[in-house]
Amino acid sequence: MGQLTLEGTTLHGVTVAGGNPTYDGSVNGRIFTYSIGGGLTVPYAYPEVVWDGDHLYTPYGPGRGVVYFNGKFYGTIFSGGYDSYGTVFSVNANGTGYTTLHYFMNTDGSTPYAMLALSGDTLYGSTNYGGANNRGVIFSIKIDGTAFTVLHEFSDALGFGGEPGLLVVGNTLYGTTGYGGSYGFGTLYSLNTNGTNYTVRHSFNRFVDGSFPGRLIRDGNVIYGMTATGGTHDDGTIFSITLDSLNASFSSWAQTYFTNGELIDANVSGPNAVYGLDGLPNLVKYALGLDPTVDATTGQPEVSTTATEWVYTYTRPVDRTDIIYAVEVSTNLTSWGAPTTAAVLISTVGDVETWQAKHPLASATNAYFRLRVTQL
Repeated sequence: MGQLTLEGTTLHGVTVAGGNPTYDGSVNGRIFTYSIGGGLTVPYAYPEVVWDGDHLYTPYGPGRGVVYFNGKFYGTIFSGGYDSYGTVFSVNANGTGYTTLHYFMNTDGSTPYAMLALSGDTLYGSTNYGGANNRGVIFSIKIDGTAFTVLHEFSDALGFGGEPGLLVVGNTLYGTTGYGGSYGFGTLYSLNTNGTNYTVRHSFNRFVDGSFPGRLIRDGNVIYGMTATGGTHDDGTIFSITLDSLNASFSSWAQTYFTNGELIDANVSGPNAVYGLDGLPNLVKYALGLDPTVDATTGQPEVSTTATEWVYTYTRPVDRTDIIYAVEVSTNLTSWGAPTTAAVLISTVGDVETWQAKHPLASATNAYFRLRVTQL
């Protein structure tokens, strides 16, 4: 099954079979375009496979789709190339100038079914297999074929099976894997375009929210996708998630709650500003997942005791990766230090984590706790 891309009023796509016969009589697909309200044209059929020793140097079959940019199509061949590990190619929109941009060698990935994503002069893609774990890789390559880079190698624990492809938003890649994750039914992940900060944003749990997720699409601030199976009836689900919740930052959080006029006034919407009457700065409310425009009555840290210890408990959103949290304790409100037992993660329910720090009761008659939050 191929994927269509829209450029103006023209759709571009591929077929996984058909076209000109190869040396052995097989037909391995075409690139086609379709003008909405117009007709179908077929600018390019994949060339014959040429056998040269142990290597197939030319394509053997297309991946999921093509990207169109500046008069050229860019795509992948899931087989062919060196030892049939696959290739990345470009071809002029009129069918001339077919060029192999990269031959996969298995160590850097193999079987690139996924459709490429383009940002600037860089293509991003993923493979189903190959790499250090043989679970596939995420890669980048310039449109002229230079600077091929493996950005991430998939694994069982963090998800594998990157066939659905990638979505580029700014300097962040979003994608899904069909397998792996906490429950084994696939993941939704993000990765910086420079290869750093690979993060599993969601693990699918079959009958709860679906399994084997497909390609993502974006509409404004929302990402949408589907799963092949799972859900209440095990027939698949349609899901959505906002970029703010995926890509949490103080600025994006502030844009959710404050008006345009308030956003330009740091005394109202800035991290150190106190919007209401509860005395909590905006940065603290962001760190704790509270609404800055409402005086907080719940969701704040709490202190309790056991037979032997003070227990300081706070909750925080899972995605606050741009905040450093530090619990501090004092006996006189002047000198502050770390508690005897530093804060540790106790539980995760949905998108909320619960953390606890402890300090011996015997250490002082009185103990005062505070949570220091620092923005990275």
